[in-house]
Amino acid sequence: FEKSRIYAEEAITIAKEKDYAYGEAYAENNLGFLFYSQNNLEKAESLYRSALSIYHEIDNTKEIARTYNSLG
Repeated sequence: FEKSRIYAEEAITIAKEKDYAYGEAYAENNLGFLFYSQNNLEKAESLYRSALSIYHEIDNTKEIARTYNSLG
């Protein structure tokens, strides 16, 4: 879990630096899943909602649907 978390957080940082919204949201979604799998539901939901906001901004309907599915 720890290595995956570190890599996902690095991916978010790099995506923000490169102004790569899709990459940022995708990494947040993946990190959300990691927290979900560790039963940290509040953190998972926060990350899913952050990713969802970005997906709405860039109008990526496929990932919007996928993220809503993750939220349940």
